[in-house]
Amino acid sequence: MSDADGTYPSRDLPRLIEAILHGADMAVGARTVEAGTMRPLRTFAKESIRRLAGYMTASEIPDLNSGFRAVRRDVALRFLPVLPTTHSWVSTITLALLTNGYRVDYLPIAYFPRVGHSSFHPIRDTYNYLSLVVRTVTYFNPLKVFLPVSLLLFLIGLSKGTYDLIFNLRFRESDVVLVVVAVLIGMMGILADLIVMQGRRDFIATEIQVERLPVREPDVADEALPREMAPR
Repeated sequence: MSDADGTYPSRDLPRLIEAILHGADMAVGARTVEAGTMRPLRTFAKESIRRLAGYMTASEIPDLNSGFRAVRRDVALRFLPVLPTTHSWVSTITLALLTNGYRVDYLPIAYFPRVGHSSFHPIRDTYNYLSLVVRTVTYFNPLKVFLPVSLLLFLIGLSKGTYDLIFNLRFRESDVVLVVVAVLIGMMGILADLIVMQGRRDFIATEIQVERLPVREPDVADEALPREMAPR
């Protein structure tokens, strides 16, 4: 698949297909240059989001939202219900595959100037992509989001409580609130992670049941029927 704005080298499509044939679940064309408008701001925003996504997925992501990629059909269909209908689906499926342990290969490609006008909006698009990264990782690996926030608040509350106890000889209400909120957020993360794990077990169990269903062989009566009337 490729964008229709003339920015991606179609001649490199066979390289993506070759990566799939050699075991990759998805192959992505990683752009080596930025050819859009507002390059400094665009580069800074994309680099920040790319690093955040890399941390949350524990993976190296050279290009998060490249529109030049190939993906195995069976893998793509598994995540189809959670993919958005806008152009952000490319980032969503990348995060979905990485957080679920699929193999994603990146191949360096050239990037040509866009045909037409860019729709990039620095504030709106940066916010939307940040929200997308956090939301997608929360959906598949909630502890990656909840646990750092919980630990940060707990450390702040513990440090502030220690300071108040030493210099004021008592704990303040804010110290208790920070620690309690940290514990609650951590418990929410654990609960969300258990829900995700249960959902994965149910999905795997359903796939196994489908694979074990017997395949009905057509009999003589079926072969005598027109193709559009034969049972499937």
